[in-house]
Amino acid sequence: MRKRRFRSLTAILLAMLMLVSLTPGVMAEENGATRGIVSVSYDSYLNVRSGPGVNYSIVGRLEPDEWVTVLGMESDSEGVTWYQVTSDSGVTGYVHSEYIYIEGDEGIDTPTDMEFEAYLEEQGFPESYRTRLRRLHEQYPNWIFVAQHTGLDWNTAIVEESVLGRNLVYYTVADSWKSYEEGAYNPVTKSWTGYDGESWVCASTDVIAYFMDPRNFLDSTSIFQFEELSYNPDAHAIEGVESIIEGSFMEDRVFTAYDGNTYTFAEAIMEASEYSGVSPFYIASRVLMEQGSSGSPLSSGTYAGYEGIYNFFNIGAYTANGYGPITNGFRYAASSGSYLRPWDDQLKALQGGALFLAEDYIQYGQDTMYLHKFDVVDGGDGYYSHQYMTSVQAPSAEAVAFKAAYTEEMLNAALVFKIPVYENMPEQAVSRPTNAENGNDLLDGISVDGRSAEGFYAFTTE
Repeated sequence: MRKRRFRSLTAILLAMLMLVSLTPGVMAEENGATRGIVSVSYDSYLNVRSGPGVNYSIVGRLEPDEWVTVLGMESDSEGVTWYQVTSDSGVTGYVHSEYIYIEGDEGIDTPTDMEFEAYLEEQGFPESYRTRLRRLHEQYPNWIFVAQHTGLDWNTAIVEESVLGRNLVYYTVADSWKSYEEGAYNPVTKSWTGYDGESWVCASTDVIAYFMDPRNFLDSTSIFQFEELSYNPDAHAIEGVESIIEGSFMEDRVFTAYDGNTYTFAEAIMEASEYSGVSPFYIASRVLMEQGSSGSPLSSGTYAGYEGIYNFFNIGAYTANGYGPITNGFRYAASSGSYLRPWDDQLKALQGGALFLAEDYIQYGQDTMYLHKFDVVDGGDGYYSHQYMTSVQAPSAEAVAFKAAYTEEMLNAALVFKIPVYENMPEQAVSRPTNAENGNDLLDGISVDGRSAEGFYAFTTE
């Protein structure tokens, strides 16, 4: 079972458990329930066991990004923390805490630090942002929150980001997360159209709005999708990179590069960071997200016809011109041109790929993970179309690995977070679509006086 490795968030859960008075084995009140999301790779799953430990029987399994309610926590004989959970799909049991990302708490309503209040006012943060920013300021008083006023109308931005193909979800997510728009869903076969292979389908407008609303991610982990991605020698150390790549194909990889030096993968990432000016934590988490914990053909260096070629960032890896994403990714990496290509060396591939991110995104103002996904700043090329990835969940998922790279000492540095603010936003943060919801308002059939009409097309409007 291949899993994305994230540092346990036990401390966060402990604080939240005290807030809602949870104890192991006791159901939380519905309005105070601790919620979490399954954080495993998209080609895997998470075992649910009958008790807190690997020796207990498997009673079910959870899919990637499935939401659960945390009922309590217990430790096994080795001191490892397990969460007792029940999933929205009805599975109940124990799961390893390392693979559950816990939602943040709601924040502080009553201001106590008036200097900070004046700063929030100066920045122009709406009141709906401030309760959770106060909590973060209380936890990390050195953090700097910058309001990034996009000048964009919220509803217009959601409509633009809902254009088919701009935001995708993995096919195993709840149906409420998938689009039923024409071109995204086939009402005859009752199936969704794949937009990046068969496994990635168009996201629903509701789930796009949820992931685009910054107010949903103002907790001490998710906020890292808003951290500036420039290299900061005072905050970015190799130990953080090693933490991110632990357990992945990168952990034990050692190679001799084109400069004649021998590198561990973590050392090579630090070199690429210094070369490009991009945060090494972002480089590491970006590679992990693109390649998966076990790697892919584009990171192997052994793919037939492209031996010794690497494309760690999947740049150019999409279906086009009669070729699939893997072939196109290799064609881009093997061609001579910009960004140190051909990428016939692992260090060159890391340096060149990081430089691509710096020059094609960061220098155009898309300098956070959120802005890599949602193009809501005009760097000279308009809005919405210049987006590095299509997975609507990518920024929040990467934020988990990004935050895990920081030691407690590093977290106390003056980290800068640029948080988007839109015009005409709803008063409260957009709610996450639940598994029980279904966005399908298309007719399955028409029957009059016991007679059924056949052969109609559900999207016909005339």
